[in-house]
Parts: sequence; structure tokens; C-alpha cells
Amino acid sequence: MSTTEAPPVNLRWVVLALACLALSGQYYAYDIPSAINDQMKARFMGEGSRMTEEEYTYYFNLLYTVYALPNMITPLVLGVSMEWIGIRSMLLLLALLLFIGQLLQCVGTYHLSMGTVLLGRVVYGLGGESMNVAQTTLLAEWFRGHEIAFALGLNLSVARFGSVLNDLLSPGIEAHYGVTGAFVAGLIAVASKSGKAPSVFFSVFRRGTGRVDALHSGPLYNNEDNKVEESSSESVGESLRSSLSFSVEFWLVCLGCVLAYAMILPFNNIAAAFFVEVWYPTMKKEAVHIRVGQIMGILFGVSALGSPIAGICIDKLGYRIHFLLASFTMASVAHVMLPLIDPVISMALLGISYTVFASAVWPLVAATVPPRKTGAAYGVTTAAQNFGLALTPVIVAHIRSSAGSYLAVERFFFFIGTASIGVGVLLWMRDNRSGGLLNSPARSRGPDAAQPKLPVEGPESSDDSDDMGPQELSEADRLLLTQNIVAG
Repeated sequence: MSTTEAPPVNLRWVVLALACLALSGQYYAYDIPSAINDQMKARFMGEGSRMTEEEYTYYFNLLYTVYALPNMITPLVLGVSMEWIGIRSMLLLLALLLFIGQLLQCVGTYHLSMGTVLLGRVVYGLGGESMNVAQTTLLAEWFRGHEIAFALGLNLSVARFGSVLNDLLSPGIEAHYGVTGAFVAGLIAVASKSGKAPSVFFSVFRRGTGRVDALHSGPLYNNEDNKVEESSSESVGESLRSSLSFSVEFWLVCLGCVLAYAMILPFNNIAAAFFVEVWYPTMKKEAVHIRVGQIMGILFGVSALGSPIAGICIDKLGYRIHFLLASFTMASVAHVMLPLIDPVISMALLGISYTVFASAVWPLVAATVPPRKTGAAYGVTTAAQNFGLALTPVIVAHIRSSAGSYLAVERFFFFIGTASIGVGVLLWMRDNRSGGLLNSPARSRGPDAAQPKLPVEGPESSDDSDDMGPQELSEADRLLLTQNIVAG
């Protein structure tokens, strides 16, 4: 099949369905510890165990720190790796890493070896985030034009329901089959769903479509047809050097991104223990775990359903910085409400905040740098985001162990929220002084509004660097932009 031909219509929807299933299985397994935090604590601190509550708190939060640590580097090197070994081999490798990582967690929970569980999370982290990028590349080969945005949006929205399903099912599975049983359910999800991503290639090959070969001779690998993508790919060192020339606006957006993710996702990690301690200390064990799982599902449920709506509204209205500030404020208010008001309301507000933030922030990243630097900007932002996600759980564990209560942790999250509001105000003031391009209403934008040309500081800021219009944004960068908008 020629690389310029449209792929078979029916077959590409099969590819999309399998990609959705794969990502939902991956998200399901990732969130298992947060859904059964209290049950894991009871198992690892049970009879015959010498682990104290303080030690468990540190170890539990480390489960998320060690997952995020590899992803401070992998976003910067994955593209080069895929070009080296190919998408099919990369998908096979990443699926294997996911399976091994989840298997190690099952073994660790069975033998009460937290070290083995942590090792499993490291391996799972190496495969998890990279699988997202590799699947995005796969979908780009099967969907063209306006359909790629729909395909990526559907893929990641379905993935969010994997997290919701975990919150609803894992407490019940643990009640019948124990902590190890809940992790084994995650292993089954990874094996049956994430393992299907590489199988797409083999099924297509057996059907004789030739699409597998096309993936290795198509735009991502064809030197003649892909000069822009090849020239825009940078090494890790080049990406870091490029970041030195980024504008102040970019660094404010990047800092706001780090703070927002730090006050939402790490809270979700400890939400089960927080709700049991603050809201349901006297409820029967099995009932409270089911109730807490239902409440935790609200955050990602709102995100999965609301992300497409929020994205359309913000695109139609503009005022991205105002929406960003609103999301920071809602998250801060939600953390004030969590110990005081019904957690259903608080989690719904936090979910709305997360949805609005994700729809507003990623386009702002692209708007604060020249088009040819978009890839480097997303690499730096993703690495910084994962640094925050690695550091915050360690701080949370220290605060919880020192104060002996999750109320102190909530004060810490509120502090992060206040800091994010301050960053948003600084960004708004800076943008006003620059002409208000980032926060302009949609009706006042011209055809180039998607990429407002902000002054770029540093040695690379030359006339040539800013002359590139949005039409010169590489396909790889456009793909990454679309993925991050819908991913949150």
C-alpha cells in the first residue's frame, strides 16, 4: 500500500478500538494503589509485619514518585528511540515492560515485599507514559486530517474511564480476593488490553494489507517526504539548550502546569485514606471502601466527559489565561471544601478544575514559543511536570508522618493552589504588557492567533526564529499538541 493512500476504513476503526482498550487497561492498573490505599496499609502493617504507619506512608507515596522519575527523561528521548527500532518493536517492548512491571507488583504484594512493588512501579513507569506516545504515533498513521483530533480525543477519554473503573471495581475485588487479587486484576487488564496494541500490527500483516510495512516506510521514516519532522527532532541536549531562549511567559505557563498537576494528581493518590480518616472513620470497612471508590471516580469521570466540551468552549471563547486562573481558583477552593463539605461536591469541583485547566494550558505552551520550538517546549514542560509529580508525594508523606493527619496535607495542597493563582496573575499581567495576545477573545483573533509571536529572549531570538507561521508547525508537533490538549 502506498503511504499516500488512505488506510482501509473499517480496519482503522479496529485499530482505534484496540488503542482505546489498551490505554484504558494501562490507566486501570496505574491507579490501583490509590483505590485500595487503606487495604494495602492493613496488609503491609498486619500480623508478622514490622512496618510502621510512618514507613508505610513513605513507601506508598514512593509508588508514585518512582513511576514519575523515569518520565522526566523518557519524553525527551522516546522519539529518537522509535526512529531507531521502529514503532512495532517499540510497542512490543513497552507492552512487555507494562506486563513485567505489573507482575512484579503482584509478587510484591503477595510476599509483602514493598521493595519488589517499588521495582515494579519503576518498570511500569518506563513503559506507561512511553506507550501513550507510541500509540499516538500509531494512530497518526491510520487517521488523517481532522480525524486525528477525534481519534486522539476518544482514545484518551476512554482511558480516563479506565481510572474510573478502577475506583469502582478494585475495592470490591480486594474485599473478595485480597490486595494481591486487586493487583492481579490489573495484570489481567494490562495483558488483555495493553498487549493488544502490538497485536494490531500482526493482525494487519496477516490480512495482507501491507500496512505494517507502510509504517516503516511512511512519513515517520521516509527521509524524502519528512524533511520537516527530521529537521525538527532534537537531542536531549539540544532541547535543553533551546529552552534557555524561551520567553518569560513560557516559564510562567510551565510553572503553573507543574503546580496544578501537583495539587490534583498527588491528592488523588491519597484520597482514599483522606476520606476514610476525615469523613468515614466509623463506617464499616467493606462499605467505606466501596463508598470511597465511588467518590474517587468523580474526578476522572468529570474529566473524561467534560474535556471535549471544555476544549470546544475555550476554543470558541478565547480568554485562555482567564480560564487558567479560574481552574487554579476552583482547585484551591475545592481543597478548602474537602474537609468541610460533602466530598462529592468537592471532588466534582476538583474534576471541573482539572478539565478546564487541561484544555487551557497546553495550547498556551505552544503559543508562548516559536513554532519550530514547540516540540522542545512540550518536552521541557512534560519533564518539569513529572518532576513535580515525583517530588510532591515525598513531601506529602513527610507532612502526613510529621503531623499525623491528612488535614495538614490539605493545607499544603491549598498552599500550592495559592501559589498557582499567583503565577496565573503574573502571567496575566505579563501578557497585558505584551499586548494581550495570549488572553485575547476568539472573535478578535486573526488567522495567526493560534501562534502569537511573543518576544523570545536569549541568543537564539532572531528575526528568522519568529518568521515561521503556524502552517510550518511540524506534523509531529501538531500531534503532540493535540494529544496534550485532550490528555490533561
